[in-house]
Amino acid sequence: MKKCQFCNIVQKKPLPFVIYEDDICLAFLDKNPIRNGHILLIPKKHHPYIFNLEDKIFFYLFAKARELSSYLEKAIGAKRIGLVVSGVSIPHTHIHLVPVYRQKDLNPNLSKPATTAELLLVQNLISKVMK
Repeated sequence: MKKCQFCNIVQKKPLPFVIYEDDICLAFLDKNPIRNGHILLIPKKHHPYIFNLEDKIFFYLFAKARELSSYLEKAIGAKRIGLVVSGVSIPHTHIHLVPVYRQKDLNPNLSKPATTAELLLVQNLISKVMK
């Protein structure tokens, strides 16, 4: 069976624009962001459905999402950070953290490929406020 896209990323194939990593989760910039600064937060262990996660991992992911959202707000200057939980298009639980300025900003149809330069800039901005 072929590994999922996110399991490959956890193994650094391909190396993502990492924002945060620990033993439980990995946060990285979406290469097709809805808005500049769009972060994906995933558990390192493959879990296809968030509501089947053990409580410890479930609550940890949401606590980490809250922490990362505060860094993202400061780095990007977003009014708020929207949160979407998914696992359908890629069957690996993932949380989207998206800077929002208006109600329509969470529309996935707004996603477009980001350049390496754009991703590096955002990664550096977030890294600076995390220190």
